[in-house]
Amino acid sequence: MSNLARILGISQPAVSQHLRTLKNGKIIESRKKGYHVYFSFNREKMQAFKENFDFLYGCVMNRCDQENSNSDRSKP
Repeated sequence: MSNLARILGISQPAVSQHLRTLKNGKIIESRKKGYHVYFSFNREKMQAFKENFDFLYGCVMNRCDQENSNSDRSKP
């Protein structure tokens, strides 16, 4: 976990908290071997997350485009 914390530039407790959240959401799975814990992604959950994120991103970007279009029309 210390390598991941260093790579991400966050503390080990923060990494632990994020991993716990991902595990609770069944996005990652873990297995323990001795003192080490190995994590892997649940591909089905990751695909569903990506699809939902892409949909949300599209909605937000469309809204931004509408706002920009409306503000352009109101300028003299």
